[in-house]
Amino acid sequence: MQTRRTFIGLVPLASVALLAACSKKVEPVPEVPPPSPLPAPPAPAPAPAAAATTTTTTAEGLVDPTSPKAVELSFVLDDETSKNPKHVAGAECSNCALYGGKPGDASGPCPLFAGQRVPAGGWCTAYTKKA
Repeated sequence: MQTRRTFIGLVPLASVALLAACSKKVEPVPEVPPPSPLPAPPAPAPAPAAAATTTTTTAEGLVDPTSPKAVELSFVLDDETSKNPKHVAGAECSNCALYGGKPGDASGPCPLFAGQRVPAGGWCTAYTKKA
């Protein structure tokens, strides 16, 4: 029983010693100034000018087949005059999925030519048959 009594007598002494050791005033660490802010990144370079893909219109208000975008797409005002090997008989703007005109309209808007009007009988290499 001596050991248990000794232990019980030592616990309060150890607690007081532990509290005394932990209660010592610790010197505060000097505050380090925050780092200076990084300089702002340089402004991005302006985008290069886009290639000339604008289209012009004919006197009738239709896409000009000699405009850069029309030439790029091998656009023709009359599908029967197309010499492009991709052209198949009967493929024309009026039955293309991109054509925005109504059935029977002589011309209609086309998103490939920034909404300009294309003739219903025209054709280009972007032709996609309506489903």
